[in-house]
Formats: sequence, structure tokens, C-alpha cells
Amino acid sequence: MYKATKIILLGFLLAAAAGVIPLTAQSTDWRPKFRIEFVGGWLSTSLGDIGLIGDADDAYQKFMYDDRYSAKFASKDILYWSFRGREDGFPRFKNAFPWEARVRFQSPWDLVTFSVGFRTFSLNQEETFSNEFERTVTETESHIDRLAYRPYHLSIDSYAIPLTVFYNLTDGEAVDASLFLSLGPSWGSALLEKSWTEEFDKIVDGERSVEAPPVSHSLRMEGKGLGVLVEGGTRLDFNLGSLLSLFIEAGFTYQSVFSFKGKGREVNGSVEENWEGPWMIRAIDLEASWGKASIDFIDNRPTKGSAVWAEKAFTFSSSGGAVQGGISIRF
Repeated sequence: MYKATKIILLGFLLAAAAGVIPLTAQSTDWRPKFRIEFVGGWLSTSLGDIGLIGDADDAYQKFMYDDRYSAKFASKDILYWSFRGREDGFPRFKNAFPWEARVRFQSPWDLVTFSVGFRTFSLNQEETFSNEFERTVTETESHIDRLAYRPYHLSIDSYAIPLTVFYNLTDGEAVDASLFLSLGPSWGSALLEKSWTEEFDKIVDGERSVEAPPVSHSLRMEGKGLGVLVEGGTRLDFNLGSLLSLFIEAGFTYQSVFSFKGKGREVNGSVEENWEGPWMIRAIDLEASWGKASIDFIDNRPTKGSAVWAEKAFTFSSSGGAVQGGISIRF
């Protein structure tokens, strides 16, 4: 669906460039100059609430394993314990690399130009890994709990149609400087899909064996929604002739998608649950003999459950500082 949307919108941009030129021929006082621009860049962003997915998985694992075995070690129930696995936590996104195609045209005012564009970026992270927790009970006996993720998948797609106003600060032959402000609709989608198995082994006198049958789990959450893009910054054009220039833009981008919702499915052993609802940020308290913890997690079940004590709407945001550059072709 989204690939078809890209093709349609890019076709629209090219049609706009071809179709508006004849209309402007009706005026002899003002003949706009058009440009086709292709832009690529870097966006520094944590992607808003999407980072809570990795935060929640880290917090839950820490409480169920790190805190539990640390308490057992403190009370001398075990000799020691160790961890082997991902040292930097569960996968997360930190940067995005958007690209844009735009049509830019001259306004009746010499210092002002306008553009309409189509912008998108996609991020996809899929990993297979295991986290192991080994606790040594005696010098000859130890137990291993393993969380094997096969795979851990997180992907997002973001789209926007920026309408931009440029104000020229200089009009030099070699270099032009300008300010710009963009506003437009945006939309996006996300997919979280993870399958993992809890495996339990023991080692006695150097011989390893299965301590208990493995337990399989899986979780899939889909989401999509509509939002808005606002962007502002500065631009430098390096003119390479009358028809071609290279440029660099720097500024800040605010892009948020609201009313995020979609389907969900969870499988625990032989029990499967399916649902559909809005993405929410929900808070839950965990309590066990070794301590307490409070975790914020993302969930799209239509009902929040009795253990949830607070919730708020989820926002899919790709806001942050942006640097981008590209090529401008004049017509």
C-alpha cells in the first residue's frame, strides 16, 4: 500500500511541474521559474514514545532476572550469578535518514519561493539473540535461564507532504542564503514482532541437561495513524550555473502522528489472544519477594487490565535536529 502511495505522490509532483507551467503563460508580467529538487539527510531523533518498547523490555528483564538473582546472592542462597547476552539492552532506533522530492516555484515576490514535496523514511531492525542468566548454587551445581529471541523485529515507516515557504536573504551569483518554514500532513506506521523461548538447563558435575520444558511466546503489534509536520531552518545554495545548484539545509523538525491504532496478537504456550485498538502507554507495578518495580509499556489492547494503574495516549514522533542536502534543477 505504501509503495503505491510513493509512486502516486511522485507522479503528482512531476505532473504539477508539467501542468502548472502552461497556466503561468497567461501572465506577461510574472513568469515563474520552476525547480525540481531531490533531498536526502540525517535526523537526530529517538522517535518519541517508540523508544519505550526497548525500555520496557529492559526493565522487565532486569526485575525478573537481575534483581531476583542479586537478592538471592545477597541472602547467600546462591554462590554467585552471571549474565551473557546483549550488553547494550534491547534494540532501539536513534537516527533516521529521510529523503524528499519536491517541486519549487517562484512567487510574485522576488524574495519568496514556494515548494510542495513528498518526504519519507523507513527504519527496520531485526535481530536474533539470546540472554542467559547462570546462577551457581554449589561448586558442582548451577542453573541457566535463557531467553532466546528468534527474532526481535521492529520497523517503522514515516511519510509527509511538506508545503514550504523560502525567504531569500541574499541573491548572489555563487552562493544564496535563505530561511524556510514547512507545514504539512504526515502519516506513519509501525510493526513490533518478537518471538522468544524460555529455556531452562542445569549443570551438575560438569554435565548439562534440560531442567524443564521450554516455553514459547510471541507478540505482534501493528499501528498506523495521521499527524502533522512543522519544520524551520536555514539554507545555503551553491550555484553551479544557471540551471543547477547544490544546497544544504539545517534546522529543526517536528513531526508527530496521532491516533495510532492497529491489530495485536499474543501467544503464550498454547494460549492465543487477538485484539485491535489504539496504542497506549500504560503503567504497571510489579511486586515479588525480592522487590518492586514500576514499568511503562506500550500496549494496544482495547481494555487496559486490572494491573494497570495509569495510561496515556501514544505519540509516534520523529522530531529533532535535521541536516540535509541535495540537488536543485531549474526549468
